[in-house]
Amino acid sequence: MTVQAAPEHELKPDPLDKSGLTLMNVHEADEQHSQEAVVWISDGAVPTLLRKIDQFAVEDGPSGSPRNAALVANIEQIERATVENLWQEKLPLPDEDVDVWWELWIDSRLSESDAVETLRRLA
Repeated sequence: MTVQAAPEHELKPDPLDKSGLTLMNVHEADEQHSQEAVVWISDGAVPTLLRKIDQFAVEDGPSGSPRNAALVANIEQIERATVENLWQEKLPLPDEDVDVWWELWIDSRLSESDAVETLRRLA
């Protein structure tokens, strides 16, 4: 998923890299875009994330500030990640109408399912 910071705010990377979340990369803010992070979340961790967001909205922690504020407070938007979000090369992403060979690096620790089999099903 892609997590976008609220304008003029920064995301806190540590909470985006625990509790079933794996921080993949961070795109720093510039004049046109807020800071953005790409985060892997397994299907099993989605309910936990939703619960933490709900707790932020309605519960205070021991210090009196909203629960899970470090994770949620500076988030403006959460979206499904796209290839553009994952692109890390210096060269621009090739146009959609250009045939390109791709190499995928798959971290088997991120999912219990067989990644190759999943890609075959999705193809």
